[in-house]
Amino acid sequence: MSTQAAEIGQVEAVASAPRWPAAGTGGRLRTWVASGVLAMVALGVAAEITWIYAGTGRWEALPEREGVKVYYLKIPGTTLMQYKAVGRFRAALRNIVSFMRDPTVCDDVGCVDSRVLEKIDSRHEYQTFTYRYPAPFKPRQFVVIEQVSQDPVSRQVTVEYLGTPYKIPPDDCCVRVPRMNNKWKFAPRADGSVDVEFLIDNYEGGFMPAFVSNYFSRESAYEAPAGLAMLLTQKKYIDKYSDVPIDYINESVSRR
Repeated sequence: MSTQAAEIGQVEAVASAPRWPAAGTGGRLRTWVASGVLAMVALGVAAEITWIYAGTGRWEALPEREGVKVYYLKIPGTTLMQYKAVGRFRAALRNIVSFMRDPTVCDDVGCVDSRVLEKIDSRHEYQTFTYRYPAPFKPRQFVVIEQVSQDPVSRQVTVEYLGTPYKIPPDDCCVRVPRMNNKWKFAPRADGSVDVEFLIDNYEGGFMPAFVSNYFSRESAYEAPAGLAMLLTQKKYIDKYSDVPIDYINESVSRR
C-alpha cells in the first residue's frame, strides 16, 4: 500500500470514529444549566419585587359582570389586593340584616360548620364558619365578630366581619384565617331598591400564594352580591324573616 493510500485510510478511520464529548463539556453544561436556573430565580425575585411595589393606591375598575361592578385596590408595598363590588337589588333592610346574621344560611352560600360563639348584644356577636377550598388547600375556618350599624341620617346599614382568629383554640380540621376585614353597606333608595357595596380585605393564611388569594377574593366580589340578591327573593327567607323584629333598623329613606 502506498503512503498516500495509508494516509487516506487513516483519515477515513478518524472521520468514522464515534464522537465523544470533549473533556470538560459536561462541566460546561452543568454551568450553563446552573446559570439558567439562577437567571430564572433572579427574574422571579425581580418580578416579585416589582409586583410588591406596584399599584396606584387608588380604586381601579375591572370589567362589569352581570350588572356587578368590581374595583380593585393595590397598595404599593403589599402583595394582596382589596376588592369592592357595587350593585343594586330590591330587598327590605330588615331581611338583609336577618339573613346576614343567620348561621343556617351556610347551606345555601357554600360554607359549613357555621355557629354563633357568643352573643354580645343585638348588634354584635362572635361567629365561626368554614369554607372548603380546592386541592391542595385545606379548608379555611373563619372566626369573626359581626357588627351591625345604621347611619341615622342616610339610613345606610353597615355589616362588618372582623377577624378574631384567637377567640377559640385552633382546630386540626382547617387553617384558621388570620385576617378578615370585610364590610357590606346597604343604602336604601326611594324606589324600594338598595344600593350595595361589598368590600373584601382578607387573607386565607396557610402559606396560600397571594395571587391565589387575590383570585378567590376577586371572584367573591363578583358572585356574592348577585348570590345574596337571589337568595333574598326566595320564599323561604321572605317568610322566615317577615316577623323578625329588629328595633334598631329604620326602613324609611332619608329625605335630606
